[in-house]
Amino acid sequence: MVAIWVQFINLLFDCMVNYFKKYHIQLSIAVILLLFVIVKLPAISLPYFWDELGVYARAGLYLHDNGLGLLPKNLPPELSRGHPLLFSFIHGIGYFIFGDSNIGGHITALIISVTLLWSVFYISKYHYNAYSGLLAVMLLIVQPVFFAQAALILPEICVALFMIWAIHLWTVQQYWGYAIMATAAILVKESAVIIPTVIIAAEILDYLFKKSKQRKFVLQFSTFLLFVPYLVYILFLVIQKAQNGWYLFPLHEDQISITGKKMTDFAEMFFSFLLLEQGRIVLTIITLLLLVLFKRAKLYQYNRFSIFLWMFILGGILFSSLNFFMNRYLLFAFIPIMMLLSVLFVSTAKHLRFSLLFIPIVFAACLYTLYGKQIYVADEPRKEIQDRFNYDENMSYTYFLDAQQQTIDFLMANVVKTDSIFGNFPTNIALAETRFGFTDKVESKDFHVKTVVNSDVSINYLVTSNPGSINNSLPSIDSVKSIFTINAATVVFNIYVPLKPIVILN
Repeated sequence: MVAIWVQFINLLFDCMVNYFKKYHIQLSIAVILLLFVIVKLPAISLPYFWDELGVYARAGLYLHDNGLGLLPKNLPPELSRGHPLLFSFIHGIGYFIFGDSNIGGHITALIISVTLLWSVFYISKYHYNAYSGLLAVMLLIVQPVFFAQAALILPEICVALFMIWAIHLWTVQQYWGYAIMATAAILVKESAVIIPTVIIAAEILDYLFKKSKQRKFVLQFSTFLLFVPYLVYILFLVIQKAQNGWYLFPLHEDQISITGKKMTDFAEMFFSFLLLEQGRIVLTIITLLLLVLFKRAKLYQYNRFSIFLWMFILGGILFSSLNFFMNRYLLFAFIPIMMLLSVLFVSTAKHLRFSLLFIPIVFAACLYTLYGKQIYVADEPRKEIQDRFNYDENMSYTYFLDAQQQTIDFLMANVVKTDSIFGNFPTNIALAETRFGFTDKVESKDFHVKTVVNSDVSINYLVTSNPGSINNSLPSIDSVKSIFTINAATVVFNIYVPLKPIVILN
């Protein structure tokens, strides 16, 4: 009997070993994605932060509450900001499926991020190999800017997902699929306008670089499909003009300009962020070393898809240099960068095994900066707290949320039904809705938020944050008394009560 059990256990073990050998790649990506989700679970229950609180979550909730739609009229301009509505539409659906709380919103965002990670694996595996796909996913996960945004309701990860699929589908000659994905990308965010240009530039370079030039340019139906995203976006702008009276949101028109100095300044900042900050100076140094080894070993093999990835990176930086500067806008460029770097690591490691030792060094450098620490400091130390604020570029945004939550908790423990509160952004928005995740007390029922205060309106509490936007003049310091303060490295919250009647004018 014992011998039978031993034989059975040995057989079971052999089956498990054979199964793992056969499916080890699939199991590996499943484990990586599962661990990523587990690590991100605490972020799902966090309240909404900054731009997701001010615009994106509110836009998704508006569509959830008032009916889904993709036309400009379906969202008030202060929520759509003139952007196409697909991202808000997706989150509106997410609120129906997972609930309209902050947890439901963050679950939708995390699903989009996991889908992007799986897509990076699949596309890298298709064009290179499975090990490059696995490494590309792991390199992307440890980038602080990606890790931070993976559960935030922001459009950058979503647009990156559609953009990388558009490029992939074009290169495998699935042109209708390309048209759908590229159109979806541009309806999420206008930065996807670079895709047709990226493809044209990559096709030209591919033709010039290939040793065999048998492929000739022929005007085909696929050529027209290349420009479908432009046609759809132009149609959206025409409808927006008819429904809202303008093509582009007036505030954004002021931010778009083309000057040599602006482009060079922004390009310098973007290159610094891509190559040096958040621990990537270590990655850049190791990459340069690997390139030397790669060249000496003569490991280079031409790959058509790599040309498209290089053009994707360059096009993203050039386009971002024309727009308003925020580092997170470059998140989509990290996708092709990590895919190309993973190929470099894997190809070099096949011939020079010691190069595998560089991988944990890269991981350690990026993880060290996950909460805002820096190995390379891009600028001289700055005194202004606004300059030290990283927004949503790394996980230090949770420190801001923690301070904001403590401030609101103190406030909610003291307010009564008749109290009026005046605050600057983001606290004034945070108090407006229970679904934003900060409080269970209901505005207008348990307290009142005042956005404009004049001589006819009195307030009981004044809440300020720095950083924060000030739309009104604040009262003089001698008219209020501080009753609560949080003074952290990158944020200061204050709660004041009036010593005498306060007049705050627009």
